[in-house]
Amino acid sequence: MNKNNINKKGLFAIYENKEYKLIKRGHEYYITSRDSSDLKKGFEYYVNVAGQINTDIFMKKVNQNDIQEAYKIEMWAKYKGEEFYIMGEDNGEVLITTSNCDIAKKLDFKFVEPFVYDKHVQIEDLDEIIEKQDKVYLD
Repeated sequence: MNKNNINKKGLFAIYENKEYKLIKRGHEYYITSRDSSDLKKGFEYYVNVAGQINTDIFMKKVNQNDIQEAYKIEMWAKYKGEEFYIMGEDNGEVLITTSNCDIAKKLDFKFVEPFVYDKHVQIEDLDEIIEKQDKVYLD
């Protein structure tokens, strides 16, 4: 079971045969990286929407036509024979969620709000971690 990418989720793009996190701001696309060698490829230090500079993340504005592929990634877990969306992971503990009331009761999930139940479980208690990719069409 690959635990390394358990927090990997969101939009991604293949650009120049390498996978990057993809961000859309208005009608513009940016790819981000944590690899400082990408600074040599035209990346700049990441500036968030509040204008703060992050020296550990790098970004590059890209032309939509130069993106080879775009997709959304979600992480799911198989736990006690059922599949659940992974909300996040912290120190070896995973927060999984379901909207299925019967499964939630059967597996002792906590009620959060109508149709939302979640449970904290240890990573080693998961049967499987599943990365789901859905192709995204850029506009």
